[in-house]
Amino acid sequence: MSTAPVEPVNRGRLMLASFLTLVASGVGFATRAAMAGPWEGAFNIGAEDFGRIMGAGFLGFGVMIFFGGIITEKLGYRFVLFVAFLLHLVSAAALFGARPLYASLQASSPGSFAGPSHESQFNVAGIGSLPAGRSMPCGQMGRLLQT
Repeated sequence: MSTAPVEPVNRGRLMLASFLTLVASGVGFATRAAMAGPWEGAFNIGAEDFGRIMGAGFLGFGVMIFFGGIITEKLGYRFVLFVAFLLHLVSAAALFGARPLYASLQASSPGSFAGPSHESQFNVAGIGSLPAGRSMPCGQMGRLLQT
């Protein structure tokens, strides 16, 4: 039975990487919480609805922390951190690309995003439909993205 040489682990670098990952998650949650007021006004939702949205994010975070530990034990810390780093880059690209993409979509079909309520554009096959009496204010969303 032969054993392959094990590469030494730099625990300091791993600790720094995991710390920075938690800081990035915290900044993300804090940013979304700071946007509560503008988003409530722009999307015509109340504090209760916004709390449900944030709660879903916290629930997802907690579930992934639990299952992420199991996945990390199976695949290894280095691989999981590498994938997390790549996914953070994809997330940043999506965030910074949202405004130009929205502007190009708006320019390609100007009438599609102009009305006060275009719920059907955000409601594919009835999934995630808004409660009765609610509508998606696309014009407000466009102004929010353009600021």
